[in-house]
Amino acid sequence: MLYDLKIILKKSKPVLWYELEVPGGITFSLLSVFLDIASGTKDAPPSDYIFDLPSSEVQLREGIFEDGSYPLYRQSLREADTTFIDEYMKKDSWFTYKPNKNEDIAFRIEVKEMSSKMLIFPFAGRYSRI
Repeated sequence: MLYDLKIILKKSKPVLWYELEVPGGITFSLLSVFLDIASGTKDAPPSDYIFDLPSSEVQLREGIFEDGSYPLYRQSLREADTTFIDEYMKKDSWFTYKPNKNEDIAFRIEVKEMSSKMLIFPFAGRYSRI
């Protein structure tokens, strides 16, 4: 499966966006790496991110505490490194991605197209001034 995503920087005027093709069968944890690299929001992992999927009422988090331990997950949370994107990617659906839960930067990720084509690595396509 291949997903054609439109990544829109929230609160940008004019609207800044880019498109990214990602393969199916990956976790949200790996998707965060692709999004960080493509958007230039992170220099290196570990990331302290949040995925908010409003249509599913699910929130995915990753990050570590200052002592190096991982946070406990609550009932509405799932672990991003064990949750596959295929479960939540549907055409015309969207979700929010915050690269750092303590900053104001956030992206709206829209699923534009889905196809059965095979893709081995992500591919950044068209963009608008990002």
